[in-house]
Amino acid sequence: DANYRGPPPRPESMVMIPPDAEEFTIPDIEVTRLQTVSGTVTDSDGRPVPDAFVLALWDDPNPEFRGTSTIVQQIEQTDSEGRFVVAGVAPEATVRIAAWSGGATTETIRDVPSTRLSENVDLVVSSGSPIAARGRVVDQAGDGVPGVSVVLRHRVFSPLIDAILPDGQDVVELLTDDDGSYASPQPLHPWGEYIAVARAGSQLEANSGWRAAPHGPGTAP
Repeated sequence: DANYRGPPPRPESMVMIPPDAEEFTIPDIEVTRLQTVSGTVTDSDGRPVPDAFVLALWDDPNPEFRGTSTIVQQIEQTDSEGRFVVAGVAPEATVRIAAWSGGATTETIRDVPSTRLSENVDLVVSSGSPIAARGRVVDQAGDGVPGVSVVLRHRVFSPLIDAILPDGQDVVELLTDDDGSYASPQPLHPWGEYIAVARAGSQLEANSGWRAAPHGPGTAP
């Protein structure tokens, strides 16, 4: 059953069934009931947003190796009434959750503690939340360098997700204009971190370093 999780098999917990046994009682197996997070995504006017993406992250303890855990990332979509369900959540987990739809996103990251996983989670997306990215590529003399490829990379909820995506994910590739400037043609999410990586022919790669995006309308470096 996908709603439960049993302990990992261990040599000391294995039971040998005698070959001449006609009946044999297997010891009880203790399983853990997994949790479900559900809620709705609406716009700033309170209308449900269908087909919105909902990203959930949580720390899942590893039952096979005590004291260790795995970062779980799950993406779901809302139905025609803006409802979503995230299943298979570890019972003691705090879930970090956010949503987006086109150019509209949640303004902040929502933390849902384990004691409130059974409550309905309401997420509001708005077009005022996304940010833009702009900057300039210059040489050692400070002059703008035209025609340079600039790749924007994004990683969410860093450093939590850093264990899975240390280099982030490419969002968009741009070219600098005549004075070395670049600007993103699409809105970016206001949570997480961004890095701009510039490459110019045979010249060495340069980057801006990871920088946190502002929470709300603004400009990422």
